[in-house]
Amino acid sequence: MKLEKTPLAVLLLLLVVACTSTRSRYVIDDDVMEDILYDVHRSHYLLEDDIKRRYDGASQYAMMQHILKQHGVTRQEWDSSLVYYTRHADELSTIYERLTEKMEYEATIMGAGVSEVSDSSDIWTSDRNIILTSEDLFSSYQWKVNTDTTLQAGEKVTLRCMAHFLNADAQKRATLLLALKLSDDSVMTRYSVATQTGIYTTDITDDLAKGIKEVSGIFMLHHPLMSSSATSNDRQIAVISQIKLLHEPKVLPQQDKPKSDVQESDTLRVLNADSLNKKGLEGTSAPKRINAIRKLDNVEELPAPGNVPASRNVNIK
Repeated sequence: MKLEKTPLAVLLLLLVVACTSTRSRYVIDDDVMEDILYDVHRSHYLLEDDIKRRYDGASQYAMMQHILKQHGVTRQEWDSSLVYYTRHADELSTIYERLTEKMEYEATIMGAGVSEVSDSSDIWTSDRNIILTSEDLFSSYQWKVNTDTTLQAGEKVTLRCMAHFLNADAQKRATLLLALKLSDDSVMTRYSVATQTGIYTTDITDDLAKGIKEVSGIFMLHHPLMSSSATSNDRQIAVISQIKLLHEPKVLPQQDKPKSDVQESDTLRVLNADSLNKKGLEGTSAPKRINAIRKLDNVEELPAPGNVPASRNVNIK
């Protein structure tokens, strides 16, 4: 009996090995793929201030071709790798985890501030890199954050992330949706549509200060379902990275400062009194000056300068 079962066990073992070894010889090795993606991200950072080139399809295509040539990778190998990773998004996610650690380490070495690497107001708790592909199984990603006592009523919540499309020839369109569930179970939603590689921001404010019970959202790649005969030009991979979910406290309106006890009219009276009786007010303290002004105000009419009778004097006590 054991001899009869041995061939069957061997066949099953060979079948398992054959099923797990599905990577074509044209697929780029993980280490090379990581280096290529690293150069791609660095190139986009260098174009951060050049809006025209950063969102120009021809410029991005030329940049990609240059990077592939530097690493000795042909366009056929790159396209084959895209087809492979659309079906094995988990492997690409592992590559991005190592890539993120490398980039954060280099940012720290180059002197990036603590706020640039981590943010105390960031309440994102899921993976920092989300892989979306044309395959139906990996075309969307739902997430949810229970706020508990983290968020206060009236706060502003901001979703910030980078969308990166790996296939320059395929359609580029992804929805980044943010939703707030308030204390009365009502829901507020906002969304952004990513159509090119770049940084996208979506925010919602609890304007009525009802209180935020839950924050959720979805990342979704818009693309028709792929058939087995689809070419690499039909397949897309969108990497949602550098994800942050920030919250800001409600800004209270500034109160008007109380007016000074001394009004503008009092200031004018001080000036008039000084001009009329400068000699009598010099060297006196502030209370005496104010008393002098009040006494001058009680005078019904002051004659013009030069016509004041010698017998009429103003005594200051």
